[in-house]
Amino acid sequence: MMLSLPKYDCYKDSGVDWLGQIPSHWEVKKLKYIGTAIIGLTYAPRDLTDENNGTLVLRSSNIQNGKICFKSNVFVKSKIPQHLITKRHDILICSRNGSRELIGKNALIEDNSVGLSFGAFTTVFRSNFNPFLYYVFNSNIFKSQSGLFLTSTINQLTTGTLNNFNISFPPIEEQEKIVKFLDRKCDEVESAIALKQRLIELLDEQRAIVINQTVTKGLNPNAAMQDSGVDWLGDIPAHWEVKKVKHLTSSHKQGFYTTDEYINEGVKLIRITDIEDSGNISFEKMPFVKISLSDEARFQVQNGDFLFARSGTIGRFGLVTKVERAIFASYLICFRFSKINNFEFLKFAFSSYYFKNTLISTLHGGANKNIHAENIKEQLLILPPIEEQEKIVKYLEQKTAEIEELKEKTLRQIEKLKEFKQILIAEAVTGKIKV
Repeated sequence: MMLSLPKYDCYKDSGVDWLGQIPSHWEVKKLKYIGTAIIGLTYAPRDLTDENNGTLVLRSSNIQNGKICFKSNVFVKSKIPQHLITKRHDILICSRNGSRELIGKNALIEDNSVGLSFGAFTTVFRSNFNPFLYYVFNSNIFKSQSGLFLTSTINQLTTGTLNNFNISFPPIEEQEKIVKFLDRKCDEVESAIALKQRLIELLDEQRAIVINQTVTKGLNPNAAMQDSGVDWLGDIPAHWEVKKVKHLTSSHKQGFYTTDEYINEGVKLIRITDIEDSGNISFEKMPFVKISLSDEARFQVQNGDFLFARSGTIGRFGLVTKVERAIFASYLICFRFSKINNFEFLKFAFSSYYFKNTLISTLHGGANKNIHAENIKEQLLILPPIEEQEKIVKYLEQKTAEIEELKEKTLRQIEKLKEFKQILIAEAVTGKIKV
């Protein structure tokens, strides 16, 4: 996928392992000889104010995908030194964070983010060469250097470390050519990625439509229909039933609560984060907990258990399809249903538009709405005979598998595009290609 581009006529050894050969007329420079690294503003809770009375302080959360994002903004009313006010083409870097993967992420300050400040967990690099350096900072060359100075206990990129980074440094005229080339090519790659991400959204929509249509109308387009008796549902096949979830429920309970620390072996604890978007449950990264034998027996999961999240994404659930020594956490509700229904059919029904939308409509409260067992029990399910449930499951498993295969193929293409972009940036800023 790499472009066929010419190379420079003459190269020399950079003297730096990770830079390798560079064009003979380029230099190797430490960042401290090119610009200035500035640690951000320290402020106290008493300095916080609202948008109308303070200055916006950019934090690492404002750096998203190499751009400044104005979400979760913080404003302060304290007097801010001039050198802590952002200038055009400053590079804002996440220099301290609880997640080591985020150290080094950065964004170029454009016109819409000039005149702001930046917090103490970020660093601004200021120079006259930042359009070029922005690409250096977003190359694997920079990321590999920054990773060398992180430890298991310290997730920090100090100004001392940053200042001592070695980079390949071309003349200013070539920097400008490289920036124009990478601006154009990276825009092309990002546009291609956006199209593929949109395709994934459309595939998700298609999957949801296929499931909803099939679990409410069935597979036979010529089937006799009847009024469901529910306004929003309309007609359903004449031989299907509409029942509330509580009439299928054998038992339900809230999960195990503990404040103890996780341990290295024993009984696994199923959490909301272990429930996949597909409705499957992943046992791979579950922690282990200390629990009495009586509590283990009480909260042990079984095949066919449905675990509904009490908070977070409304309607999120997982179906237990294999037996492991595991219990479920307190922010999950376990439902067990009578075996007169196909559990895989119920899984598709619970993931349908009609079930999730009606569940949402019954909830009350603010942004952090919680689901209770009674909310779920009062929801309606449309149930065909068991033989038809099995046919629907087989059909939907095939259809959703086809859609998932297309999604996986598209995701691989996106990763290839991202890899191509990284290679292109690294090759351009180190002079491996001539643009």
